[in-house]
Amino acid sequence: MPDLTDRSEPRLMLDLIMDALRVRDPRLNDLAAEVLTRSGARSVPCLALVATDAKNKPDHRVRALDVLARIGPPYGPELLDLTLLLRARKQSVRAAARRILGYDALAGASGGNVGPVLRT
Repeated sequence: MPDLTDRSEPRLMLDLIMDALRVRDPRLNDLAAEVLTRSGARSVPCLALVATDAKNKPDHRVRALDVLARIGPPYGPELLDLTLLLRARKQSVRAAARRILGYDALAGASGGNVGPVLRT
């Protein structure tokens, strides 16, 4: 276990809250999501790191993406990292990324044909 004595209290709290998203416990997940949502844009970088780290379990990544969706855009430079999730191995992670990036809304508005418009 790493030495925690040199971490600030706010950093310890963030670590605790982020770890609460790691477990499959709806009540604990909801509490963590609410705290992270209330902290807004400050949470985005940590959540994006969790979501884009392929070492994390898919459910954990999806929970992080769900919190990002609650916070809402603009996401900043993390948006580029989130677009990489559109090619994630797990369908659940891809679907959560599509929701955040608005691809599902675009698909509904265009009849399902989402992609660049090519003019010839």
